[in-house]
Amino acid sequence: MKTFLAQLKNKFFPLKAIVDTNIFVGAYWNRKSASAGILKAFEEGKIRLLYSEDIKKEVLFILRKIKVKKEFLNRVDKIFNSGKRVVVKQNLNAVLEDKSDNKYFDCAFAGKARWIISSDKHFHKVRGFKIPVVNPSRFVEDVLKA
Repeated sequence: MKTFLAQLKNKFFPLKAIVDTNIFVGAYWNRKSASAGILKAFEEGKIRLLYSEDIKKEVLFILRKIKVKKEFLNRVDKIFNSGKRVVVKQNLNAVLEDKSDNKYFDCAFAGKARWIISSDKHFHKVRGFKIPVVNPSRFVEDVLKA
């Protein structure tokens, strides 16, 4: 059970993270995965989702494309509604191999995210970016269980 101080801390200083689309897909296909644990942490207010409009559009497009159930789409919608939409004003071009992934780094920088969570190998090849990229299982072990 959370202490009152921990509840206040989470309310006023939430841990902010960007998650790649593959986290939502992974959570859908495996309800016991680290990705599912991350979505649960968003729902419980342990971390706060930061996203741009482009990120939200991509996530919803991919989830509809793989024909997820309506209940899961509703869940994802609630997670976005409890998150914070970030307006990106600067394009950093951090990802060279897949330019479409730059939206995540641009949003992380603009929103002052603490982490970028992804299983995408292109994300993990980025060097010199001040916000760490972690895979879902490492995030759960190092952050959520810490």
